[in-house]
Amino acid sequence: MLVIDSVRRTGPAEEYLLQELVNHKSKRPDLKFFLVLTKIDLGSGRKHDILMKAEALNSAITFDEIFFVSAITSQQLTELRQTLLSYSVSREWDWPADKKTDKSDVELAEEVIREKIFTLFNQEIPYGVKFQNVAFSHLPNGTIKIEEILRVPKESQKRIMVGTDGATVMQLTQMASYELCQVFGCFVQLSILVKVDKD
Repeated sequence: MLVIDSVRRTGPAEEYLLQELVNHKSKRPDLKFFLVLTKIDLGSGRKHDILMKAEALNSAITFDEIFFVSAITSQQLTELRQTLLSYSVSREWDWPADKKTDKSDVELAEEVIREKIFTLFNQEIPYGVKFQNVAFSHLPNGTIKIEEILRVPKESQKRIMVGTDGATVMQLTQMASYELCQVFGCFVQLSILVKVDKD
């Protein structure tokens, strides 16, 4: 299921997800693929543009169903829920009820940082970032200490990510730290360093 903001301009992140779905569908043609366009209530005067966006996305991968939804007006939310339930298979859970993910703590932390990178930066920067975990440790006072190096291909990209006097990387660190505290349920001491990848 691909969820797209109907009023926001389609960018590299959406194009990347769409290509991933295309690749996945070629391997698993038996699966169902749904397109969900959100915030339809905000695009009341742009109906034609939203339909054109849906058509363009559908031309890349033929979705089994397309939904135009709004959390404010509840438009098509019931239909979406019923459709998802109709394709659900009744069986035993793969994981115990208390298990939230199959990812390691380091992978979870890097996923949060990656999400914030997509929030702060656009164009090619998020896709060129490589992650190197230096440390992930539980301190005696209950704090989690994480040290992460972000490697980018170009010096110019490093300057953008670091920002003037380190303001941008500090903002990235603060945003990621806040969410990591919610994820792990404790205080997280996060350190992020940006370097140029010379390999």
